Amino acid sequence: MLFLYVIFFLVWMRSNYLKHGFNVSTFLLVLYLCSSVCSLILVYGYDTYDVDRIRFPAVITHIFCYWLFFLPVVKFGNNQIQKINLPDIKYLKFIIYTIIILSFCTIVASVPKIGTAFSYSDLAEARKLHNLGELNAEEQGGLINYLGGIGTNMSFYSLFLAFWLFSIRKRVDWLIFFLFVSSFAIVLSNVAFMGRDGIVRWILFFLFSFIAFKDSLSEKFKRTLIRISVIPSAILIYVFYLISSSRFSDRGEGLVYSLIDYLGQQNVYFSYGFDQFMDGVAAGKINFSSIVGERVSLNNLNEYVYADYHLNTFSSFVGSIYFDVGLFYTMIIAAGVFIILSIYNLQGKATFYKLIIFLVFFEIYMLGLFYYMFYGPTKINSLLLLIGLSVAVSFFMKNKINYTK
Repeated sequence: MLFLYVIFFLVWMRSNYLKHGFNVSTFLLVLYLCSSVCSLILVYGYDTYDVDRIRFPAVITHIFCYWLFFLPVVKFGNNQIQKINLPDIKYLKFIIYTIIILSFCTIVASVPKIGTAFSYSDLAEARKLHNLGELNAEEQGGLINYLGGIGTNMSFYSLFLAFWLFSIRKRVDWLIFFLFVSSFAIVLSNVAFMGRDGIVRWILFFLFSFIAFKDSLSEKFKRTLIRISVIPSAILIYVFYLISSSRFSDRGEGLVYSLIDYLGQQNVYFSYGFDQFMDGVAAGKINFSSIVGERVSLNNLNEYVYADYHLNTFSSFVGSIYFDVGLFYTMIIAAGVFIILSIYNLQGKATFYKLIIFLVFFEIYMLGLFYYMFYGPTKINSLLLLIGLSVAVSFFMKNKINYTK
């Protein structure tokens, strides 16, 4: 059954590539194709998963939800992302300065926590303490930490705006430099509790932004970018290796297996929990606590539902929603997103705030390769702040702007 994932994303990716080239929409489909291939390797190359638990109804439901969620966003990435003008730079700077300040709050708050985490000879022990709420517990309060929590969610937009400004100005200035530096907020914040996700997210954000503006970048700059990226890339990969090795090398399958499992378990676990969670388990309290007013943690799901595996696993953003609210409401949400974004695609010209809204969905889907990550109120407030600012500055947009001054 897992072959259906590969076929679906391979056919869609190939069709999109032939029509539109390797753009951000093709990139999104390639990510899910790679995950699907890893799912096949997991099930048929190792003995850790039961192939009999991969069921046809689960696979078809999963694929259909992917199609509903992705289609309008893929169309936007194909047709409109390059047609949008930046707002007047004096208004755009208001957003840029806000992002930089919040991101640097994240960096300032994270650095001492990273020092504490790496002071443990066993990094896995630091991770366990974090899961228990005991790692850096005394450093969680304060204004800097609160603003840093918001800044953690700005890294994607820091990188995107940095590439966008450079594609127009054709030179690196202090504004672009600080945007680029601030994009590492997500990495430092995540490494502070021995997480690998921040490194993976930054790499995805970088690739997305590079692909979005690759046609506007000179070949000389691309070569320079590759050269200067070697050192930070090596550092990120090394830190990723240290964390992965510490947390997973003691398992019998080894480090390579853990990396394949990291990318490919989503489709497997969606099938594992398909029947068990058909009616949902938390009525929105896992992913939509900002709306329903009560929070249920993924770490505690095994207290609510019996399962022969730990339920705090990756099942894609679709799986996160499905386990929370069940089949009926997942389909309602998917269909609702499809209809609203499809209509929004057809409404008026491409605007800056329209771009930001679709970038939010691109981010949700890129990171949703693993699970739905926008469940907390801080994350929601961060996105609302960004969208609100983009709507405000869009009122001051001008058709022709001189960015060379």
